[in-house]
Amino acid sequence: MARRSSARTARETTQRTYRVRRDNSVPASPAKGKNACNGKQKNQFPPTPKVEDIKHMLQLCVTLGMSDDDTATYILGRIPPGFSLSGKTVQRMRTEEKILKTRKQKHTAETILPALMEVKDEFPRMGARTMTQTLRVEHGICVSEPTVLGILHIIEPAEVQARKHRQFKKRTFYTRGVNEFWCLDQHDKMQRFGLRFHVCLEPTSGKILWLKVWWTNSNPRIVLKYFLDVVKELGYVPSFTMSDKGTENNLVANIQTLVRQALDGSLDDTILHRWMLKHGNIKPEIFWAGFRRSWAPGYNDLFEIGGFNKQGLCDPSDVIDQLCFRYLAIPWVQKQLDRYVHCFNHTPRRADKAKILPEGIPDLIFNEPLRYSGRDLKVVIPELSILDQFEKTWLPAGHPVLDLVPPEFKAPADRVFIDQLRRPIIKKKNFWTIFRKMRSKMDREMNSLPPTFPVEMGSVLEDDARLHKEVVNLLEGYQKLR
Repeated sequence: MARRSSARTARETTQRTYRVRRDNSVPASPAKGKNACNGKQKNQFPPTPKVEDIKHMLQLCVTLGMSDDDTATYILGRIPPGFSLSGKTVQRMRTEEKILKTRKQKHTAETILPALMEVKDEFPRMGARTMTQTLRVEHGICVSEPTVLGILHIIEPAEVQARKHRQFKKRTFYTRGVNEFWCLDQHDKMQRFGLRFHVCLEPTSGKILWLKVWWTNSNPRIVLKYFLDVVKELGYVPSFTMSDKGTENNLVANIQTLVRQALDGSLDDTILHRWMLKHGNIKPEIFWAGFRRSWAPGYNDLFEIGGFNKQGLCDPSDVIDQLCFRYLAIPWVQKQLDRYVHCFNHTPRRADKAKILPEGIPDLIFNEPLRYSGRDLKVVIPELSILDQFEKTWLPAGHPVLDLVPPEFKAPADRVFIDQLRRPIIKKKNFWTIFRKMRSKMDREMNSLPPTFPVEMGSVLEDDARLHKEVVNLLEGYQKLR
């Protein structure tokens, strides 16, 4: 008995000595309660962050479709050091905060069908994979792709088979890292409605930097505005810009070159913009192909109702009809494009074993290229004020290309849309109803238009054509990039 007592005493002494030496303090009294620690750390591991501090990131990562382990890595990279977080802890926090994923949401075909049909009404040719991503990003519905595919097999079996047998042509694109190139391109497939699109992609990450709709995309000043808006937001320019051959990109090429030379005096007299031959600007061409399949069909069908090629709701020979359509359609379509861009940038592209570029969510790759074994070749602008002179010279305030509609028309249109119609929310199902109401009320406002305002469509078309065909030459004495 004496030996046992002596051994127990020695063991307790050793434990107390160990605790004193590790903590450099008197041993704490026993904890009261399951999670009590009396203000001291319970074990040798760093503490976990408070759930209220990271709840928004937990929700974002579920929206992005990230696993719990990837979520833990994502959060630890965005909070101060000294914390630990595992995938299991993320799962527990999500459950406590009711931030559920596919299994816990327990959706069935009946519960997701209303949201699926809403998306299908807007994007009639959307496939199962993109539909699954759209439901997750825009509606917060996490559902498996086979479930969505099963529903599509029932409601549109012929369309599913047509998408199944589509073949792809592979092209090769070389890049050294993120922000080596920004690829610009325009899209005119909906110009009969007066809608023209322009896109800029960062090809390594696949991120859309802008996707814009306007009544022109061939004027170099409007393309420059898109470019400068993004540069101001990001605070840097790429190493090079890239586009098809076309004068609409001349101003971007000029400003890109002048900014780079202002930051690096060692650069020679070379235009830091690469022009590609027909179909050589691969990344935007791939994007437009997907855009035409997924986004465009529903809006093509909607605008065809207007009868642009014949006498209909929107007479192509009536200047007021055309300007009313422009006034309503362009801001509304731009909002739909912004939704499309958000979903595109926050969902990964399909994995491809032949692809050596980073794979993942474009927005994350673009913002953190080093985490994806990539390089960031951006050129930071220390003082964005150097852009002010370029903007003042080439984008003067009040330039007509920046006006949605002529100022003489905008004032009465605002009175009708804002004061009389009470700024109605435009949707696909009510677009032409709102158009008819506005058009009928605009007849009463015609008396307020100044006598100088053109009442013939030809005069408006002449003004548009003049702005469409405006040309700005490249910098003189500079060589093209080889």
